[in-house]
Amino acid sequence: MEGEMIEQDNQTPEFDLTKFIGTVWKRKGLILGGTALVTVLAAVISLVLPKVYLSGGFFQLSGITQRISVTEYKKNTSIFSNPVRFIRFAREKGYFPGKALKYLMKKYKDPDDLSKAISPIFSYSKDDINATGQGSPEVNYVLGASIYAKNDSADSARQTVYVLGMLLRDCILYGKLNDYVNYKYNNANAAMRKIDNLIIDGNFKLEIQKRKKEELKLILGRYPDTGKSGSREIVSVSNEGYRYLSPATQLVGIESTVADINGDLATYRRDKERTTIEIGIFTKAREIVEQNRFGEKAFQDLLNFSKEFFKTLDLTRNSIQTVVNQFYIEMETYRTLFFEDMRFLSGTPLPAKVVAPKKRLIIAVVFFLAFFFFLFVTLIIEWWQKNRETIVSVNSRSV
Repeated sequence: MEGEMIEQDNQTPEFDLTKFIGTVWKRKGLILGGTALVTVLAAVISLVLPKVYLSGGFFQLSGITQRISVTEYKKNTSIFSNPVRFIRFAREKGYFPGKALKYLMKKYKDPDDLSKAISPIFSYSKDDINATGQGSPEVNYVLGASIYAKNDSADSARQTVYVLGMLLRDCILYGKLNDYVNYKYNNANAAMRKIDNLIIDGNFKLEIQKRKKEELKLILGRYPDTGKSGSREIVSVSNEGYRYLSPATQLVGIESTVADINGDLATYRRDKERTTIEIGIFTKAREIVEQNRFGEKAFQDLLNFSKEFFKTLDLTRNSIQTVVNQFYIEMETYRTLFFEDMRFLSGTPLPAKVVAPKKRLIIAVVFFLAFFFFLFVTLIIEWWQKNRETIVSVNSRSV
């Protein structure tokens, strides 16, 4: 008898939909009341949760005539993703008050946090290159970058986007300025060594011609008749191609060669004067860039130094004027690129919008979770009430 009871208990009961609906209807108050209570609590909590605002904008990097290559962008944006640099930049520029700055320090703790805030826009995508064959990676360039930021207030979100754009520009300016001054410094030093060698060679050639001139004068003194020969008598060519010139005619050739060498030496000395000025400028320029953490400050300090440095030079000399003019042409190129071409196309970042908390989503998710939770609780209660006596009796017999 007991075995039959155990066997019946082990049988899996069939699902009775009518009985299930009846159970739910009987305890509808618990299900609906509990679900409503939890949903209301979720709605109230979502109202008091801090809002998160999203702001974004497109920051142009390449102008019509000047472009930022993909290589330049990747190299210089590695500086951008430094959280310490970002906080220092925001602090020194005074973009944020103390409380907002502390919020940013928590939000942008890792390089990935900053890297995710910008998305470069290339002139040619991979699909464009594959489809048209144009815009190979070697000539591809970066049009600009989409910048987005989230913050606890609309103004802070917009300000964060603006600061990220200014930081991106400053990092590229710093990288290009550093490359520029180092290239000019190394190129000037290499040019100086080359010019020195050319001057040494020119002086050596000049000395040879002077010695040859003195020897020919001695020959001409010993054989004065050779200077009286006509032009048709002073040149003869043998079958072997040997060319003979009289000492007097050779003296004329030497004078011409000496004039050419002196002309070359004058050019070398002019180049040396120009290169000496360039070395003086870019030696100090390297120090300025190394001492400054940010590109705009380094650029301004370099301009200020150059103005004072050029005052010490004789600007009436053409050789010096060319150096000064070329320097200011290059500086104007950088100024146009970084302070006119690089900018938010809309002028300011786009208006911020609330992206969190998503109240409707929170309420909907909590509603369904609460409904199924209380439905499950109802089924547990119903099962317990039906099987409580059986469980108690089994436990009592086992005791």
